[in-house]
Amino acid sequence: MITVDHLYVTLGKRTLLKNLSFQVEEGVIFGIIGPSGAGKSTLFRCLCGLNTPSEGFIRATQKIGIVFQHFPLLSSRTVLENVELPLIIKGQDPLLAKKALDLVGISSLKERYPAQLSGGQKQKAAIARALVASPDVLLLDEPSSALDPQSTKELQELLLKLNKQGLTIILITHEMELIRALASFVLVMDQGEIVEMGALVEVFGSPSHPVTKSLLEKMHLAPNKELTKDCLRLSFRGEAAKEPLISQLIKQHDIEINIFQGSIDTLQTELMGELLISLTGPETEKAINFLKSKGVTVSRLKC
Repeated sequence: MITVDHLYVTLGKRTLLKNLSFQVEEGVIFGIIGPSGAGKSTLFRCLCGLNTPSEGFIRATQKIGIVFQHFPLLSSRTVLENVELPLIIKGQDPLLAKKALDLVGISSLKERYPAQLSGGQKQKAAIARALVASPDVLLLDEPSSALDPQSTKELQELLLKLNKQGLTIILITHEMELIRALASFVLVMDQGEIVEMGALVEVFGSPSHPVTKSLLEKMHLAPNKELTKDCLRLSFRGEAAKEPLISQLIKQHDIEINIFQGSIDTLQTELMGELLISLTGPETEKAINFLKSKGVTVSRLKC
């Protein structure tokens, strides 16, 4: 579908992108994340043809629809006229614009002007405009950056619906919750390089690079400093999230356990659980090794 091979972008003596290589397969939601300055915007501009690589190449076998970060709608045209414009320029049937507005759920707003729309409505209009060309891939840059929580939820539902209809989606964002909710594969960037890449459950469930771990930190349970001094974060995946490990821990080891917080969620199709606990007693280290032997990731926290 889309192949990026040994991509470099330089500006003067600065290297903005360094040796990027990856593939986006048909039918996936592919997330690209990283901190500010990681090179995400430069990569976006390369993917949509606004920047020319200094070295390497991008091969796209099918059509790409583009949604820019600030959804630049023409203020003097109605929603319908904005969506019709690409069709008129290409000499295609303007009636396709109404179908696109129906698909994103804002056909009732077709006669409004951009100034009369909320952020979420503007975003949907921008997506409709990208869809009128019948793309095989939808490329979005920071699609939820200006949206409130309800609009973000509606955006997630829309993108999932489009993906189920066969549309490949590439999301470039710094918002981890959006990637967690939508992506099946994820690429992590830092300082113009790929630092980690793989299936979402692998990257989020077992991050290996410090940048990924830092980005994920805000999604973890936060210990209450008034209640805890030293605590452990237990991260469970798959079968480990289903087992009564805490019960086994107490029965098999001379320890006392205090549970502060806990959560369990489904990431794609895999269970992911997390507990914040403290352990005391003579067999604390043995208990920690037992947990690790069961596939639990144990992190020591200073609260």
